[in-house]
Amino acid sequence: MFAFQIQPVLSRLDSLLPLAEDIRELSVLESSGEPGKWNKMRKYAMERLVWLAIEAVTDIGTMILDGLILRDAGSYEEIIQILELEQAISNELSEPLRAWVKLRQSLIGTSFQSETAPSDVMEQFGVLHLLLLDFHVSIHLFLRSELGDFKRS
Repeated sequence: MFAFQIQPVLSRLDSLLPLAEDIRELSVLESSGEPGKWNKMRKYAMERLVWLAIEAVTDIGTMILDGLILRDAGSYEEIIQILELEQAISNELSEPLRAWVKLRQSLIGTSFQSETAPSDVMEQFGVLHLLLLDFHVSIHLFLRSELGDFKRS
């Protein structure tokens, strides 16, 4: 029988909580300022937080696919799709996560090319922390349903 290593998944999953809080804080700062007035430092902070969020979600998904579901994904978007098909996450969560994952290539390839973040990213940035919190809960529930009670170390 194959033994699934849950502790690395839980550790990575728990890293989402402070990340979600940082995203929320930056979102609050941005919403309290003048719309469209981004300085470079805040733009870089937003880019980095988005990239970290995408990487964390896909890392967790990959660990679950490799170790528990035993399926391979051909792309980052497919990681999210398989998690949805396996009912680890809902369709309501899957769709916006796939949209964020699509940004990954532009973030690692070119970053945002202007002084400001793209307007669609700015509009959706305020809800990213909620998606991460929902993902955290969904994956915990999925792991409990698949593995039963597990101990944290």
